[in-house]
Amino acid sequence: MELPKDVYNEIERLIGSIVAPYVDPSNPALHFDELMAECKAKLARLIHDGKLTRCPTRAKFFAYLKTAFKNHVRSLIQKHVFCFKRSGIKPPEKGALNPPLKPIRLSLDDPDAAIQVGYWDNQDRPEDLLADFEQTLLEAERLVLHQIVEPNEMSMRLAEARRTAVSRISTRHLASGIGMPHQAFSEIASRIRAKCRKFIR
Repeated sequence: MELPKDVYNEIERLIGSIVAPYVDPSNPALHFDELMAECKAKLARLIHDGKLTRCPTRAKFFAYLKTAFKNHVRSLIQKHVFCFKRSGIKPPEKGALNPPLKPIRLSLDDPDAAIQVGYWDNQDRPEDLLADFEQTLLEAERLVLHQIVEPNEMSMRLAEARRTAVSRISTRHLASGIGMPHQAFSEIASRIRAKCRKFIR
């Protein structure tokens, strides 16, 4: 079935008027061009399946198209905006008597929302965070932190000599490994923990 040019132009205007209220620049799937293309693909399927040949008059032809396009656009909105993955609300099963729920629209960049989802930068690595934290520490604190994060060989030898698993190296072993009194090591470790809590807030 081939559509006359004037009919096709009128269909394009119809599609434009249907998709315009649903355009959302913040959602790539709901840009004007995307919605237009989706409706044109729907038109191609209807023509291929011979559905439009069943419309005897021009009025019924356009009424059928209008309904088909509206339903298709609404299904796209359900898929890309109100789907279960985004809202946590499952759409009711066909024929179920579930009470109608008002759809919840969620957006990561909604300026009116009280809570925003944080941006995760792939460049943010634990070692970078540790390096930034070290800048807030005194020299002795850095020494203790390095010993806690990556115990030196002396600490491991001391732990092994007492037949202690490497994963259970005590603070006494860590302190002895860098030649520091245990009490001083413990006090510095406590200061590091307090600074760490403030740093990550």
